[in-house]
Amino acid sequence: MDYPKGTSNLLNLQRCRSLRSNNGKPNVSGVSRLGSGSGKSRSRSRQMPEENCVIRNMTSSQKTSLVYSWKTIKPNANSLMRKIFLELEAVSPKVKQIFAKAAILDCFAKETSESKIGTIDEHVKLFTKFMDDVISNLDKETEVKCIIRKVGQSHAVLNNACSFQSNLWEHLGEIAMEKICHLDAIQKSRETCRAWRMLIAFVTDEVRSAFDEQVRIARRSSIDVQKESIGDGEFCDKMKNMQVHDDEDSILKK
Repeated sequence: MDYPKGTSNLLNLQRCRSLRSNNGKPNVSGVSRLGSGSGKSRSRSRQMPEENCVIRNMTSSQKTSLVYSWKTIKPNANSLMRKIFLELEAVSPKVKQIFAKAAILDCFAKETSESKIGTIDEHVKLFTKFMDDVISNLDKETEVKCIIRKVGQSHAVLNNACSFQSNLWEHLGEIAMEKICHLDAIQKSRETCRAWRMLIAFVTDEVRSAFDEQVRIARRSSIDVQKESIGDGEFCDKMKNMQVHDDEDSILKK
């Protein structure tokens, strides 16, 4: 993916977040999260969960268009998901390493019976199943949010194990939006294309928000354990080192 193309995808992802309300009002936060490590740029679904719930604000015609277009896409969905993951690997080489090292997470364990390795082939099937579950539950706001957030929460264990950073969700959302919204079945209707952009932006926000929250919980738990097991002086030194590491991560994201 070249930079101009990536920039276009990011603009599309940002633009569709202004469609969170069916009355056309812009998203009041309006802040791009990509490229910033500040708290202000964190997921809007976490900052204003009620006002920005796209499932609640989506019209019945938009939900219908998603359901019917997905039926058209689904027979070739695995091929589509493979293209998405291959491009994600090209954008972020660490993804390939994560696929090679990470085992299938608990949130997907029941969906696979043969391989327990998180290969791209397994992720292709799981991504298709994930989208099918989301589309099938559009009328169940609580359930669909749980489906999405469970994925983000479960991937948090990879933050330390495989250096899985939250910006990977952003890259995945950009690529998914480009690939899905350029399909003929989606391009035929402006309303359908708009609905998919809204849904992908919502999924990206929710999964990243859940991931970030779970990472913070794990860090706090780790800090509590360390504080109990070591002296105050050594603990303070470790905290300083963690702060330096976090500052470096923030700089790299900018």
